[in-house]
Amino acid sequence: MQLSMRARIIFCQILMKKISITHWGFFPVNLSRLSIDRKNKKVKSSFFGFIAKQVATYYENGNTCGCVLGMKIPEIISNQRKNVLKKASETDSLLWPRGNKLPDSIPAYIDIAKLNQVLEDALKESLSIYAIVIAQNNLLITEQYQTGINKNSRLLGWSMTKTIANALFGILEKNGLINTNQTTGISEWQHDERKKITINNLLQMSSGLQWTENYAKLSSVTRMLYLEK
Repeated sequence: MQLSMRARIIFCQILMKKISITHWGFFPVNLSRLSIDRKNKKVKSSFFGFIAKQVATYYENGNTCGCVLGMKIPEIISNQRKNVLKKASETDSLLWPRGNKLPDSIPAYIDIAKLNQVLEDALKESLSIYAIVIAQNNLLITEQYQTGINKNSRLLGWSMTKTIANALFGILEKNGLINTNQTTGISEWQHDERKKITINNLLQMSSGLQWTENYAKLSSVTRMLYLEK
């Protein structure tokens, strides 16, 4: 069982210099114990002090920062980022979105100064917005980021990932490499009604699977994110 949600929340409070600690009231998270090592920038969590131990470590790497869980250390994360950036540099000669090269100009009907101001205002109004990218007809118009974040920062896609996954499956279908109307073939589902669920059902979120998306208590989504491997 992982307590990453609790550890990450505590870290956010440390970085924001808040004194109080949020106590989660729902079972089983309310049974957890925390220890904060401000000097080494670590938060340790466990049940009753010895069950399901977890450590989160804060790190900084250039303009980016974050927390890592488990035994991975910042140096490993840094090396992973270097490999990603190295691969990205190989596409500098290709125009976006196939590569990183940008056009010399944008359409004259776009007021780029006004557009940039709108993006800057949006980022100032909400710190939960990390990045905004505006594109039209395969042309990258403009992009703005929160302080400490840039185009190379790795961010969680959340629901945007569903859109990208649908596009990728569409490409596979067009190329005749997959039939989304086929059943999923997931072995754990072959002994009940779930065996009838198709790939297309999942892509369109019409599988009929029971799902509760409540981030404030123990639910389907918090189990998926923080308790299940």
